[in-house]
Amino acid sequence: MNVAEKQASLVPDHEKNDAVGRLPGVSTAILGLGNPFRGDDGAGCAVVDMLALTGELPENIHLFEDGTCELFDAILRNKYERVILIDAAEVNHQPGEWICLNADRLTWKPDDKDNSCDGHWLSLVNILALGHAIDALPRELLIFAVQPMSLEWTGNLSEPVREAVSEISECILREIREYS
Repeated sequence: MNVAEKQASLVPDHEKNDAVGRLPGVSTAILGLGNPFRGDDGAGCAVVDMLALTGELPENIHLFEDGTCELFDAILRNKYERVILIDAAEVNHQPGEWICLNADRLTWKPDDKDNSCDGHWLSLVNILALGHAIDALPRELLIFAVQPMSLEWTGNLSEPVREAVSEISECILREIREYS
């Protein structure tokens, strides 16, 4: 059971769902994707950790680290009005450079090379393509992608990606303040 489900189980049944099935007060999920033991692939998790340490997040912001199940739940169950994803990705930039994509401007095409049928192993691209196909994407979906320097087996981020983690965290905090 993930954090949102635990919180949902504490709400009396008659208060649980509004007209579109969302939990009251739960509007934003921030998901840090990646493996923190694969060098810069841990950038998403590092951003979530940094955001958690700020103490500045309102109660309607829910943080998740890694985990396809949380991503699948946040995207396809339509519990959140807004989802923010952070991941290391090949974006053809210099290491540590990052971009923010608003998903409503993207074209969702499944990755035909991903033959997995197990929901635990669906790729980000395929989860988003599925969400788009069944019209289950959140109202707003932001994707922060940072160019990794190294994906070697280490628990440390490279210096450029460590700087990007700080910048992305600040950008997300500004975004949350403006949205609130």
